[in-house]
Amino acid sequence: MNTPSVNLDQLILTHVTHNWQKVAMVLAKALRARENMGSPISAEELAARVEALVRNGKLEVRGNVQRWRESEIRIIGDQS
Repeated sequence: MNTPSVNLDQLILTHVTHNWQKVAMVLAKALRARENMGSPISAEELAARVEALVRNGKLEVRGNVQRWRESEIRIIGDQS
């Protein structure tokens, strides 16, 4: 089942904060949320949306975003 990317982006963004977090942790939380909604999705599909959010300036990355366990992401913006 294809899920509109806007919905996936919103799901991902609900699990990202202004603090650095491992990409793997964010993906795990989002995957669990989708499973709880009864609509599981692949980690690869979610990771592709994380990469798109980085490219589009919504998320900041530290490290290689494709190396989930080694890289970290956070929301770009005011941290107050």
